[in-house]
Amino acid sequence: IEYLIGQYNQWLRQDKRANLMMAGDFNATPNSEELALLTKNKALIQPFIDPIDSAVRSHPANNPTWRLDYMVVNQN
Repeated sequence: IEYLIGQYNQWLRQDKRANLMMAGDFNATPNSEELALLTKNKALIQPFIDPIDSAVRSHPANNPTWRLDYMVVNQN
């Protein structure tokens, strides 16, 4: 995560208007520490936001009851 934060901040220092997105299977629930590192971390130039409705579930595929997959974007 620290590496990703460093890269993200570097890209935003180069272009403050850059639109950045991270997506994938984070294996983290919506209230997890891992997701908070991306959405509430003061070390980020701009925190990511999660634009997907919190009611969306993604796991397991045949009967989704948990949310583990995300698409987060910066606030540009």
